Amino acid sequence: MDYKDAVSVIKGEKTLDSTLATQDSQPEVPMEQEVPMEKNETEANTAAPEENNGEFPEGSESTEDGNEEAAIDAPEKGNKGKTSKKKREYTPMEKQRYAFKLQKARWQKAEAALKAREEENEKLKAELEKYKGLTLEDFGNDQEKYMDYKLDQRMGRERLDSMTKQVEDQRMQMQMQEAAEMANERLMNCFPDEAERDKYQALIQNAESRFAEMHPEIGFEKFSDFLLSEKDRSVLQYLQDSDNAPKLIRHFIHKPEAALRIMTMRSPYSKFIELKQLENRMMQHERIVKNKTVAPAKKTLPDIGKTLNNNAIETGPDFSRPWTKQDAINWIANHK
Repeated sequence: MDYKDAVSVIKGEKTLDSTLATQDSQPEVPMEQEVPMEKNETEANTAAPEENNGEFPEGSESTEDGNEEAAIDAPEKGNKGKTSKKKREYTPMEKQRYAFKLQKARWQKAEAALKAREEENEKLKAELEKYKGLTLEDFGNDQEKYMDYKLDQRMGRERLDSMTKQVEDQRMQMQMQEAAEMANERLMNCFPDEAERDKYQALIQNAESRFAEMHPEIGFEKFSDFLLSEKDRSVLQYLQDSDNAPKLIRHFIHKPEAALRIMTMRSPYSKFIELKQLENRMMQHERIVKNKTVAPAKKTLPDIGKTLNNNAIETGPDFSRPWTKQDAINWIANHK
């Protein structure tokens, strides 16, 4: 696996097992041609994803459970009986989830078509095995029939090999597309803000072009080479399955010593526990920081009427001491 494959795994565009197993494998026929859509599908189910780039059809809204409902305004004045479709702007997250839902439906149909082709391959394989190993005597020493048999066997094996390779290539392509969609959805969930996503993508590019400058103590030119240096690739496999992989990757790029400490452990189970604990601590810290940034609501005192001024309260004369002449004058002046 070269660094380009590792970058694809980091981004989720490829699966680790498929990249290691078939590095030079390329699909011979596009999946759209090999596994066509059902002809009786409506135009909204087939053309909408490509034409709208994952946007919702006009007049439909996405509910929390993923169902689309038609939204229609009340009839306008002067146009009794007529209705107009309600339109609103959908967020990038809603568009992404809607496109992913449609893509999953296509994957299910493509998977069913691949299973049907695999069954056909098994039948052809069983047919070839049934008549395998026949000799000239089995054809009554008829040289022409025997040569036809040999030719049929060779053509059958070639056809079986070709069909098997097509199935494997199409399945690999489906896995790569599914991984890319999942990676894109994870990126949207981890970084809902577009500026944060752009910043993350720029960080990935820097880690692949100048990782040695960023961390000369690690000794690797690229971040992908650093991850591939682990023999069992436990960290890379964990990143492949984690929904918070983008945040973990960002953390490891900034602090590769955290990944290096885990990569040097002997037990894959211990590595998994450390990675899970690290992920939990990161998410807990993120929640704490988020709660601190939210300003608490200012408490308002109950309204108890007009506030009294302490200076305006008359305390009355002080009879605890003898009065002076001035005290008597003041009291008489205030009580006229």
